[in-house]
Amino acid sequence: MKLLYNNGCITTDQIKIKRVIFQGDSFSPLLLCLALVSLTSVYLHYIDDLKLYSKKEQEQVGELKIVKQFSDDIGMQIICKLLGICAKACMKKGKLTSAGNIVIDEATELQELDQERIYKCLGVDESDGIQQSKLKEKIRNEYNRRVKLILKTELNGRIQVEAINSLAVLVVSNRLENLRTEGD
Repeated sequence: MKLLYNNGCITTDQIKIKRVIFQGDSFSPLLLCLALVSLTSVYLHYIDDLKLYSKKEQEQVGELKIVKQFSDDIGMQIICKLLGICAKACMKKGKLTSAGNIVIDEATELQELDQERIYKCLGVDESDGIQQSKLKEKIRNEYNRRVKLILKTELNGRIQVEAINSLAVLVVSNRLENLRTEGD
């Protein structure tokens, strides 16, 4: 184990715990922190949804290569083929156009988003062909569902407001600008 502090570093041999450490023990909080240190870098290497925007096809390819290189550098994998959910879309003047698939490297290829295909972002369907009134209704329903779930919990009022702001409002704010610009 290594312990870094302001004046240097202390290195120990492997620490073997030969008995259970109970919650009331004085070592319990310290050992919990030490155990979590090794996990902190693991959960940071996960991206659920990533959207890149560019003006030209070449810029899009460049952005994707940067993301791929960065992902490789930090040990994160892009698993499009395994999940089959990665796609790219080329929009010109608000309409979906065909530009072909993008090959980042021999292991990673992004398929073009079909006109009929719909993908979900934060629980909301997104596609070029979705009618805005139906989308507004889905956003409203998803927002109400999340608020009801939060209000059913036994959290105190302040925490419930924070949860609504971070979980329910996120659905609305994610699509609000697109709804304003696209119109009905």
